[in-house]
Amino acid sequence: MRRLILLAGVLAALPAGAATFVVAAGVERYDDPRIAVLQYAAADARAVAAVFRATGCTSQTVTVLTSQPQGAERQASRSNLLAALEAVVEHAGPDDKLIFFFAGHGVEEAGEQYLLTTDARRSLITETALPLRLVAKALGGLQAAGTVFLIDACRNDPQAGRADADAALTDGLARGLRPALAAGPPGAPRGLVATLLACDVGQRAWEDPETGHGVFTTYLLRGLQGAAAQAGTVTLSSLTQYVQDQIGAWAARAKRPQRPRLLNPDGRDLVLLVPPAEPLVSLSFANRPLAEVIQELATQYNAQVVLGPGADGRLLVSGRLENQPLGSALKALLAALGLQVRREAGLYHIEAATAIRPAPPPPTGPPAARPASALVVAADGSGQFTTITAALGKARLGATILIRPGTYDEQLVLTKPVTLQADGPPGEVHLTSRGGWTILVQQVRQEQEVVIRGFRLTARVASTDDNGGALAARSPGLVKLEDCTVSVTGPRQRTFGVSGGRAELHRTEFVDCVGTAVSLSGELLAEDCLFDTIDGSLAAVYVTRASSRFVRCRWTGEIANPDGVALRHEGGTTILEDCIFDTWCALQVMVGPGTLEATRCQITQSKADAFLVSGGGRLSFVEGSIASVPSHAFWCIPDGGSLDLRNSRINGAAVAVTVEDGSSAEVQDCTFTACGQVYCHEPLGRLTERNNVVVAAPAVQRP
Repeated sequence: MRRLILLAGVLAALPAGAATFVVAAGVERYDDPRIAVLQYAAADARAVAAVFRATGCTSQTVTVLTSQPQGAERQASRSNLLAALEAVVEHAGPDDKLIFFFAGHGVEEAGEQYLLTTDARRSLITETALPLRLVAKALGGLQAAGTVFLIDACRNDPQAGRADADAALTDGLARGLRPALAAGPPGAPRGLVATLLACDVGQRAWEDPETGHGVFTTYLLRGLQGAAAQAGTVTLSSLTQYVQDQIGAWAARAKRPQRPRLLNPDGRDLVLLVPPAEPLVSLSFANRPLAEVIQELATQYNAQVVLGPGADGRLLVSGRLENQPLGSALKALLAALGLQVRREAGLYHIEAATAIRPAPPPPTGPPAARPASALVVAADGSGQFTTITAALGKARLGATILIRPGTYDEQLVLTKPVTLQADGPPGEVHLTSRGGWTILVQQVRQEQEVVIRGFRLTARVASTDDNGGALAARSPGLVKLEDCTVSVTGPRQRTFGVSGGRAELHRTEFVDCVGTAVSLSGELLAEDCLFDTIDGSLAAVYVTRASSRFVRCRWTGEIANPDGVALRHEGGTTILEDCIFDTWCALQVMVGPGTLEATRCQITQSKADAFLVSGGGRLSFVEGSIASVPSHAFWCIPDGGSLDLRNSRINGAAVAVTVEDGSSAEVQDCTFTACGQVYCHEPLGRLTERNNVVVAAPAVQRP
């Protein structure tokens, strides 16, 4: 059963500079449990506000009030609603207009009409509800050229558990829902008030679970978005004709009488708005072929959509799109299918998407050109020095040391800015040590930098008491590691450690490291790097109280430790861009305190979970994909962590998103394919989901 939605509109041909004020309120749940809960009131209010935002209305002129506020919304209480109307009166000018939308319960009590706000009490209607005479009084000083009321309030008896028969529109309530506004100053033109009711007296206005709106609201929104436009504008007469025609056809199919009724005493036909360039989509669908859903979107919103090569329209899809631009809605729908949408001259093309580019291999060409004044080290005695340590002792600040092919078993301590460059093909210049750190950088000032380029860098650590590895940065200066291959043998040591300093990794591979590949408590930039087979470690990359950024990096191989993690973040901020996780381990990414932001990243497999959010950590995962996860794709354990998941694809997870007590998650514009369970929501956890799509694999395998 659908409640009434009433559109009282002043649709004057306003000047180009005129402002439109919108007050949209939707009340689904009431403080008084004796008042029946509604289904789509908040969605109705948000959608109406969004239509006008799409035409250029700003946040300064649009106010949204609901019973469960989100973002900038406010509580739809009696005082807040009156305050919002009074604010319009204070700021509106004579050329402006007001749109007032209310979705909720309306009642008639002792000959007076009321709107039930969130704080209304069923036994104290006259004391707690909002009488329409106060609405008229609050707008008494309004000097706008037009006033538009959108009021959903046909249910005359809102008591929970009552039959649908109590919901028909009464003549008294219909008249009361058209409050008379006080006249403006003497000599001022009188603003027009017209009313378009969702149904006639004695009828009911129905709801439609397929669209998540009332039937009237569904066609009202489509008409405002352009379906009712004539010569580029939507007028009162064109909108009325469109809504009456569409609901008439719906009523015949559904065998449920409903006909919108126009109350327009002045008889004028006035401009309401210029529809947005791209329509806003609201559509629900369950187990329908992709091509059929695309066709419905194209037909309902007068769009041209083309399915190109590789776009399999036979896949079954389920989901809900609410109040989204058509292009964004198509993008969300197609994300999990490996497709993308491209718009050219009003035509939407659906075609194969471009996969994320994996990190390129290290270059195989010759090393960088040799500086003319470089110091040369050669183990065979053909250079100026036979050891790197000796060259470092003679090098000036900023010197370049060229090292010819061979194995150099030394523990190097760098205390000044220099460049160590391999003078030979990649892999033929080997720096190694039998204990401690192969390279230790210290006493380098913040404005200075050390560059290490083109080496095979290893360390052989004998025991856990030997605090060492391949390279450590322990000064505020910048350390750059470029075009290197790094590994460590021994009992669970760090391979590359940054403590309080700054480091950059470019085109470097960490291979066969028995311990943590990168241990970071400083500042790091890693580009086009590989972390492969970090055997026996608790974490391949461990970031704690640091600022780090990984671009086009890849994690692969296997972590033998049963509690192994590909990336562990505890404190600070970590940014991942275009990264790929293909490691066989218990958990791909652990997000503890601090913030981790992942954009366009892929997780292709996991032994158990993909992401774990703990310790109040904040995770943002945008435009990415996750596949083949036998447990949780995202797991927010009960300690106040938060997840922001947007425009992403989740495929083959046992549970896509779990939000336990004290944690929160916001999931928007995502596609879930072949997941055992999409959401697991604990009672005290907070989950907000919007415009997500569930794609079901076809029952019969097709070639």
